[in-house]
Amino acid sequence: MQGWRSKAVWVAAIFVVLAVVRPANAGKRVALLVAHPFGGSGLIPLRYTENDLERMREVLSSLGNFAEEDIVLSYGEDADTVVSKFYDASSRLSGSDDVFVFYYSGHAKDGALRLGETRLPLVEVHDLIAQSGA
Repeated sequence: MQGWRSKAVWVAAIFVVLAVVRPANAGKRVALLVAHPFGGSGLIPLRYTENDLERMREVLSSLGNFAEEDIVLSYGEDADTVVSKFYDASSRLSGSDDVFVFYYSGHAKDGALRLGETRLPLVEVHDLIAQSGA
């Protein structure tokens, strides 16, 4: 199963990199990468979310020209902390030529990211991304 997940992460990473490849004079590149192995009561913990997070970070920095300091990581944190990290990442953007990537590895159910015992509605995720201005 790990082999399949590893391949899926790399395929997703390639699509992300292809989507953000821009000329050298393009704006800033900022990413928020979130992973949480626990989805709350009744869900089996996911085993490879931390690996997924690290692989995406590696791909964005090595192939996507993202500066290490502009890749914001969140592992195992609650919804309020993730929202704070959205604002942190967004504050690094400066214009419409900027690129913002949000990546999530974890449980999602009933229209929300499941971050341990907390929930982050997908509608709110959409709004946070739209507010980034990128």
